[in-house]
Amino acid sequence: MFSPAPEPRIAYADDASVIAVVGRLIIMDWRGQVVARHFEAIRTEHHALLRSFPDGTVGIHLTGEGVRLPQGRDRAAAFDLARETSGSTRSVGIHIGAQGFVASALQSFAIGLFSIFGNAKAKSFRSVDPLCDWLAEQGCDVGSSAQLRALVDSVQAHTPTT
Repeated sequence: MFSPAPEPRIAYADDASVIAVVGRLIIMDWRGQVVARHFEAIRTEHHALLRSFPDGTVGIHLTGEGVRLPQGRDRAAAFDLARETSGSTRSVGIHIGAQGFVASALQSFAIGLFSIFGNAKAKSFRSVDPLCDWLAEQGCDVGSSAQLRALVDSVQAHTPTT
């Protein structure tokens, strides 16, 4: 029987990103220029979740045509966060929704981050449904594929207020 997914808590939102949390899961919807403040918000949520889930967190990153990869110090902040959280991250799935050059750049960036995660399971996907299927199968206690898809849809529907 299908039970509905709980509503995610929006931990951070601006024009470039929405970062939401439910249980041990952090969902990041990247919509524009990714900068260091976004990684700081993820760091804060990751460490807060570890108090309730000391065996680790799980992440979903969603990207589309509008995302612009971090550069310079912002890029270094992304890799610093990956190094800091690699031992306490169980699984990470990345949806690469862009096309062409942007998709290639995102895939290269993801491969670089994946190389840091060590024992965590990390994988990129070209569509959301296979990502949700894969993450539900990882034994991370984050819900069924259908529940994960409902969470993703909820986060993607969020419009930040400024």
